[in-house]
Amino acid sequence: MNISTFVDWSKEKGISTTAIVKQTPYAGYGLFAKKNVPDSTPVVTIPEHLVLTSRKALELTMFSKPVLTYISHKYDTTENIRILAENVENERLVLCLFLIYCKFIETSTYWSPYIDILPTISFFEDNHILFNPEYIAGTSLESSVRSKLASLHREFDEIKNTQTQESWISNIQFEMYLWADCVFWSRVVGIGGDEKEGEQVSDMALIPFFDFANHSLEKSNIRWQLNNKGIDLVTYPGVTVDKGEELLLSYGSKPNEELLFLHGFCSKNNPEPSRLTIPLMPFFSPMEEGYNTPKIHWLKQLGIKPSLTLIPQPNNEEIMDLAQCGWNFESIVVMYFVALEEDIDFIIDDDNKFTFQLMGKSIQSLEELEASVKSLNIFPVIQLRAVVLLLDALEYHYRANTTSAEESNNSLLWKQVSVYCSEERSTLEKTIQSLSNIRDILMKDSTVLSYLNDA
Repeated sequence: MNISTFVDWSKEKGISTTAIVKQTPYAGYGLFAKKNVPDSTPVVTIPEHLVLTSRKALELTMFSKPVLTYISHKYDTTENIRILAENVENERLVLCLFLIYCKFIETSTYWSPYIDILPTISFFEDNHILFNPEYIAGTSLESSVRSKLASLHREFDEIKNTQTQESWISNIQFEMYLWADCVFWSRVVGIGGDEKEGEQVSDMALIPFFDFANHSLEKSNIRWQLNNKGIDLVTYPGVTVDKGEELLLSYGSKPNEELLFLHGFCSKNNPEPSRLTIPLMPFFSPMEEGYNTPKIHWLKQLGIKPSLTLIPQPNNEEIMDLAQCGWNFESIVVMYFVALEEDIDFIIDDDNKFTFQLMGKSIQSLEELEASVKSLNIFPVIQLRAVVLLLDALEYHYRANTTSAEESNNSLLWKQVSVYCSEERSTLEKTIQSLSNIRDILMKDSTVLSYLNDA
């Protein structure tokens, strides 16, 4: 990584700045003020020709030819291929492949001084959870990481399978593709798209110099803004920056789960809580008798995601139901569905479509399901079943999270992961306590007591 070469290249290509690039003790390199900066003053100006979008990447013919071949195969068409490639749906793909091309295939492109200062594969092998999924084993983030890796493997294989031996893409390895994805998400900026023949393009960009600015939600002192000729990093109105002070951007109010997943770091005392997600499928055992299999099919027909979501709640008042715990509407109703055993039936038509009936009434949506379940005389029993099932699941995840914490090490990545794990462990503890309280209340309900006596 040659910072001085990059800085010289930046100046030569038109970047003007009153900031310097320096090593930080916590996040690699950062931007620092060379002098006192008044409020509302540009500290970095980056010309438009250095805003690297998918459209600019595709201007390089040797790079773009095999990429366009893949796009043609993907959409099964030979018409308007470049327009499709520049579409927002494909810009991550194009930019990731461009990073690989400039880093590993043709190392003397216009963009090489910028590509050379980006983190290496070995850096991400030490510092990113996509290269180290075992670090988040037992957390709700684990399934997201595993899913992301599986998706990248599929995408990589599809790209490779469309290429001839002469194509530069035939020489790339999956580790390169994973590296490019990590670089992309840790540095990409959404700059707002253009319109080209009815298609939105160039919404995301990689921006040299801009991406040296580190994140702070509470101490950010600069923001970015578009101008007629490119992008400025500007001090906030009413905020002056002293000489030697670090210039910090806010990436937005993001929970640690997202920061760790995309950027590789966590923020201590983050005011934005991470969502807790647990997989839904373990609640349905296909080996058990009953309606588990048709239940799964019916939920798939509705497009229900195979996970449950809890958003930690800040209040400390007595919690009386699942919504107050922080479970979202979909998760609550799905758990009622899981717990339903009485008065249900499924009808399968000739097209293998499932119709769900509760007490002889066809249910078409989660809203209808919620209303029908709440009208049942045994609704408190259904609630209790759902609560007990959730308790068992969260206690399992708590044990897994605790086991993971006991296997800690002194790596920089683990220090970031431990912030997230600790936060999730706290959420699990509070939710388990709240669910236990709800269970105890329901166990005293007259309907539940009568049902248990008759069982």
